[in-house]
Amino acid sequence: MRSGVRALLALVAVGFVLGAGCADDSGSRGATLVSNVNDMDSDGDPDDADNCPSVDNPDQIDTDGDGLGDACDSDDDGDGVLDVSDNCRTNPNPSQNDNEGDGIGDACDHDDDNDGVLDAVDNCPFTPNINQADRDGDGIGDACDPDADGDGIDDNPGPDNCPTTPNASQNDLDGDGIGDVCDDDVDGDGVLNDIDNCPFVANPGQEDDDGDGFGNACDGFTDSDGDGIPDAGDNCPFIPNADQADQDGDNVGDVCDDDVDGDGVPNVDDNCPVDPNADQIDEDRDGIGDVCDPEILVECGRGKFYEPITEPPGATVASGTTGLCLGCSVASDGNVIDENLDNSGRITIPVATGSGFINATNTDPAVAPYVGPKRVGVVVERPSSGLVVNLIQNVTINTYSMGSQAESSADVGAGTVVPIGVAGQPNRIILDFETTETFDAAEIRFSNTVGLQQALDVYAICVGEP
Repeated sequence: MRSGVRALLALVAVGFVLGAGCADDSGSRGATLVSNVNDMDSDGDPDDADNCPSVDNPDQIDTDGDGLGDACDSDDDGDGVLDVSDNCRTNPNPSQNDNEGDGIGDACDHDDDNDGVLDAVDNCPFTPNINQADRDGDGIGDACDPDADGDGIDDNPGPDNCPTTPNASQNDLDGDGIGDVCDDDVDGDGVLNDIDNCPFVANPGQEDDDGDGFGNACDGFTDSDGDGIPDAGDNCPFIPNADQADQDGDNVGDVCDDDVDGDGVPNVDDNCPVDPNADQIDEDRDGIGDVCDPEILVECGRGKFYEPITEPPGATVASGTTGLCLGCSVASDGNVIDENLDNSGRITIPVATGSGFINATNTDPAVAPYVGPKRVGVVVERPSSGLVVNLIQNVTINTYSMGSQAESSADVGAGTVVPIGVAGQPNRIILDFETTETFDAAEIRFSNTVGLQQALDVYAICVGEP
């Protein structure tokens, strides 16, 4: 009798356990048991599809595409250097080069020389040059340019006896290794040129018996440069200049004046050497100052006035239409953030009751967020002649910070949208909007006035300095 009771109780217990483990509701223990068997690491990815079946990695990231997820891959980028000692874990760099020794490999370091200027816009990416000086304007910074003054003579290592002043002739009258154009004592007599009564003939005693301002050592050379102007009245006595041109009126002829326009900026550094422009403003950064630039044009591109928001290095795009807008559309918005600056997205608004927008967000932490003031520049196709003003009236440029609107050209008191010509692209313009607030995303919205432009091609959304 007792054995029968025990058997019955055992059957009941088994039934209870099986029932508890096989309940068919959505939160059943039975479902959990089956899931644990098929998902060893419980990360939500079935083992047969999990690239790290025994290590939790729900995002399934596999940087080097070798089928082994980063969570369990000892060499995430597949460059042959184990992650534990790799200075760029997710960027292949088998050489492990680290130019400035900051522990971040060059392959993933946005500032390889650690000078505070990002490589994308650094004219010496591997040599520190914080001020980005480029004396000869060749796009190679002075700190890494073998010929900083652009005279065709290498500086260092090299034979240039005036490395910061162009002097292709390499004349050196006193043979002291310093070229005449940068030597403050050309004749080497110990008397500086600007007070030497014979700057090109050694006369350390400065004797001048007749008191005519020319030392005895060089007196009698009435026309030293042979230009027909007596030395006593020649504003460049040793360089021919028969017309005696002297633009800034300092009594130093233009051909021998190191600051022809008298604005305090030496000719070699002056972006308008014959037009005074002490502030050296160069709106389009083409090396020609605004006061003498016949056509101020700007560009959007790597290292240009505006930098495009692109993926890579990191960007997302969103677009859409608003309002009662039959036939409205936004096409190919991804073209706005790709690296090809010659393709575009298109906003089409055939009626006047709606609008369309394209929004680009910079997700690259090396750049974003942008701390104001900045300038947003949207590259668009130039509309038909005479409609630029109407286009401006139908465009709004907005900025956003973490999803919330920061500024808008539509706000009262905000800056206006200004059209600027694009260098080398006569059919395009940049719609420029100055900002003051921090932002990580910029957006263009386009609406339509009946009978005018109904579509707008957007090539890139860019950000530049004020």
